[in-house]
Order: sequence, then structure tokens, then C-alpha cells
Amino acid sequence: MLHSKQPLQLIHHVILFQYGLYSAFMGCFMYAIFGSCKDVTVGPTAIMSLMTAEYASIHENPDYAVLAAFFSGIIIFIFGALRLGFVIDFISVPVTAGFTSAAAISIAAGQIDELLGLKKVEKWDNEGIIGTMYEIVANIETFRWEDTVLGLSCSIVLLYMRVRQFKGIHQVPIA
Repeated sequence: MLHSKQPLQLIHHVILFQYGLYSAFMGCFMYAIFGSCKDVTVGPTAIMSLMTAEYASIHENPDYAVLAAFFSGIIIFIFGALRLGFVIDFISVPVTAGFTSAAAISIAAGQIDELLGLKKVEKWDNEGIIGTMYEIVANIETFRWEDTVLGLSCSIVLLYMRVRQFKGIHQVPIA
């Protein structure tokens, strides 16, 4: 039976997916007009999505994600207009690598329960990797082997395709 809050949550998730779809292609349009560097990431990245989702989920309103994107654009525009790109050189490579690695670990830990096909019957209030691992252990009885086989086989195929791609690059004669 549906509770009165469930349809609102469904609408909320549909709206968030729409915002995500818009952000996926709007960057490409803006880059076509204003872009000047081939190394700029113009689509939604995993780290950007993590940070925006964290902020928007606190307030449970997608308008805050739009506001965060707007202010980010204003700040980037001001930095570009004032030629302050050198400021990024003050962020050391180990800090950037650590931040990226932490985001990758967080994303991977968040996907384990889906890979195992777990249904979250028991939830823990603490978020993060510890909370995710607790939920996996607490809900292990809802394990579905079909989801695990499908997820692992798709991962193996993707890794095989990646290895094949890199082997093909090295086999091309240089002369």
C-alpha cells in the first residue's frame, strides 16, 4: 500500500533524473559556443555528481543543485575574466589524486549492494562507506545470484574489451 509520501518521492526522483539528463548535454552546447580548451570536461562527472547530490539531498530540493551550478558558473566566469587560471597550480597533485581516489572508492562501495542484488530491508542512518558495508552485511539474506552473475559477467566483458583495445594500440606498426 502506498503511503502519502511515496508519490511525492517518486516525483522528486523523476525531477532529479530530468535535471541530470539536461546537465548531460547542455555542457556540450555551451562548450561549442564558449570552449577554447580540448581538455575541459563538459559532461557530468562522477565527482561533480557526488558533490551536487550530497548538497541537494540535504535540502531535498533540486533547486539547490541548480543554484549550486549557477554559482559555480559565475565563479568560473569571474576567474576566467580575471585570468586567474594559475590559482589551480596551488592545488598539489597528491591532493587531487587523493580526492579522485576517494571519490572512486565511494562510488565503488555504493555499487556493491546493487551488484549483489540486495534489497535494503534494514537501513543504517550513517552514510558513507561504513554505512554501506553495514547495510550489505545486514541485508545479505536478500542476496540474488542472478543479479550478481549478470553484473560480474558484464564487468568481465567490459574489462576484456578494454584490454583488447589497449593491445590493439600497441600492435600497430610505427613505421
